[in-house]
Amino acid sequence: FRRVLFRSWYVAGQVRADARAAFEQEAHEIDRAIASRLDSYKELLWDLRGLFHTPQPVTRRQFRDFVDSLDLEQRNPAITTVNYGELVASADLERFERRVRNDRSLDPAGYPAFKVFPRRQPRPTHEVLVYLEPFASMGASFGIDMTQRPSARFEELRRSGAFLSSGELVDHQPGLPLALRLGVYRRTGSLATPQEREAAYIGSVGM
Repeated sequence: FRRVLFRSWYVAGQVRADARAAFEQEAHEIDRAIASRLDSYKELLWDLRGLFHTPQPVTRRQFRDFVDSLDLEQRNPAITTVNYGELVASADLERFERRVRNDRSLDPAGYPAFKVFPRRQPRPTHEVLVYLEPFASMGASFGIDMTQRPSARFEELRRSGAFLSSGELVDHQPGLPLALRLGVYRRTGSLATPQEREAAYIGSVGM
C-alpha cells in the first residue's frame, strides 16, 4: 500500500512539475512575442520622428503620404492610428487654430470647425493632435489637447527623450500596453541634457 501511495504521490508531483514548466514556457513565449511587437512599434516611431527632421515644417500631405507608404493595414493591422501632436504655447492657440482651419493641403475646404479641446485647466503649453491617420476613422480626436488628460506626463516625455506608454516611460518592459509616444525635437544643436531636449521639443509622434 505504501508503495502504491508513494507512486501516486510521485506521479502527481511530476504532473504538477510538467504543468508548471509548460506554463512558464508559454508565458516566456508570450513575453517574447510582446517584446518583439513593442520593438517593431518603437522602430516605426523612430522612422516617423525622422520625417520631422527637416528644415521646413512637415505638411499634412507629407504626413499622410508617409503613413500610406508604411502600408500598415497589410503589414501591421494592430496599429489603428498614427498621429502627431504639436506643442503650442497658450499665447499662440488662436493663431494655431486659424492656421489649421486654413490648411487646404488635403481638403480644399480646410477645417473651419477646428478647435483645440478640452480647455479645462490653464496651462503655459498644450500638445494638440493635429495630424492623424487614418483621418476618416480618427477625426473625432482632431484637436485634442493631450496635456489635459489626467495621466499625461508630457513634461517628462520632453525632458527624457524616451518612449511613453499610457502615461509611463518605457524601456524594454514587455508587459506594458502597446500604445506609445516619442518626442520630436528641432535638430539645431545638442540634445544631450534634459534642459536641451526641453528647449528643442516641438511635439510628439504616437500610435
